[in-house]
Amino acid sequence: MPHQKGFTLVELLVVIVILSILGVIVIAVLNPGRLITRTKDTVLNYHLRTFGYVINSLHSADDAFPTRDDLLSNLKNANPIGANGFSFPVKAGAPLSTFSYVVSDDGAVSCLSTATDDGRNLLWCSNASEIRDTTTNWCYPNNGNAGDC
Repeated sequence: MPHQKGFTLVELLVVIVILSILGVIVIAVLNPGRLITRTKDTVLNYHLRTFGYVINSLHSADDAFPTRDDLLSNLKNANPIGANGFSFPVKAGAPLSTFSYVVSDDGAVSCLSTATDDGRNLLWCSNASEIRDTTTNWCYPNNGNAGDC
């Protein structure tokens, strides 16, 4: 009987088991849920920074921080909520994200905050160089290297 080329069933099963184990390890290391949360945080950070730039540019123009209504007049698709809040679609088709905007009584500092899907609070203030996660005390500085505050 001539010798046949190919793999035996046992060899194929061993390869499938090894690939399955490697797949489970890769999925565990990458943690897709965490990656999705980090992506959403990045989008919220982007919007906080963008709103911060709008607030600072309005402050430079008038030498006073804008009121919430002045800020909303400069943000397309923003809707007022209550006395200090507003909602904004962070991307097409996504639910609205809610932001709160306040100016200190003396008018020296303005702050903008929002909540993430997992309940953490992100805060941007005009007198700080980073966005702060007030729940975990984690900072997102302008250089993009997040870490402890």
